[in-house]
Amino acid sequence: MFWLLMFLLDAAADVPPLLGHKNVDFEISVKGAPEEGDRMLVVYPWSLSNGTPTAEVGVVLPSVNLRFGRRTDGEPAFWLVPSDQLAELIRLEESELRAWFEGEAAMKCEGDTPRPIFEVPVTVPDTLVQGFELEIEPGHGCTVRLTDTPLAMRLTEPSAGCRCATVGALGWAGTLSLLGVLGLRRRRD
Repeated sequence: MFWLLMFLLDAAADVPPLLGHKNVDFEISVKGAPEEGDRMLVVYPWSLSNGTPTAEVGVVLPSVNLRFGRRTDGEPAFWLVPSDQLAELIRLEESELRAWFEGEAAMKCEGDTPRPIFEVPVTVPDTLVQGFELEIEPGHGCTVRLTDTPLAMRLTEPSAGCRCATVGALGWAGTLSLLGVLGLRRRRD
């Protein structure tokens, strides 16, 4: 029964949007992100996955928006990492990444974080871009400030956290399936 419930909760993530809503792409742009130097800005956890949730590293460049998939495993945050370790970092497995970011080489930035949102009213453009600005304080770390949040995000923003990786409320399809399974089970007893 436990596994069935877990399957239904996971399947609810793939239910089509509500009537009058649509799925959109989500991207971030960061002014002041270093293009070269001894540190690079990354987002971790991050993922392009729209299926199984994963926790990967997304490199942030000042001239290119970083796109998010709908299924990131965790709450995305900005980090400064040593440039000479970036290639190695990108090749690490998920379990190794978690340990690496808990170490001393990475510096977590203070301030705002990406808050991906993927379901919006149909009148909204097909891509939402959330804007940030990076301030690097030599010897003290980094701070990221939100500079631009599209109106659609302000109207539909969740109360806390990233909706892309969390199991949300059981949707209508999941609820009907669960009720059907429970009804069948009750008849057997």
